[in-house]
Order: sequence, then C-alpha cells, then structure tokens
Amino acid sequence: MKKVNRLNKLGCANCANQMQEAIQALDCVKSAKVNFMLAKMTLEADSAEDLPAKDELQKIISSIEPYCTIQ
Repeated sequence: MKKVNRLNKLGCANCANQMQEAIQALDCVKSAKVNFMLAKMTLEADSAEDLPAKDELQKIISSIEPYCTIQ
C-alpha cells in the first residue's frame, strides 16, 4: 500500500532528509520518501492498516520542523 501526503511549510532539504530517515525507521514502514522540491511525503507499507497514523507522523515531523504540517 502506497500513500502520498503533501507537506505544508516544509522549510529545508536537510529537514526533509531527517524526516525521511525518522519515518523510515518505523517498523511498520517499508519505505519513506520526502521530496523537498515537491513538498510530498510518500509512504509504503504492506497494507493500509500498517501505515502509521497521521498523528504519529505529525509528531515526528513537528519534532524536526515545528511549522511543517501534513495536508
């Protein structure tokens, strides 16, 4: 299962890379890509139920870049 989310107020490429690494480290995520130029986050998991909750992702993102939000 693949899911794409837009990211609002993604400020820098380094932050995008840190987000990608942190989200990729979650056990339920097969792959995670954060594209700074397109302000998109693409997640892949075995099934929709395995994808992390939006709140869990937002917590990780906010810890790296406080003003960035998932749309």
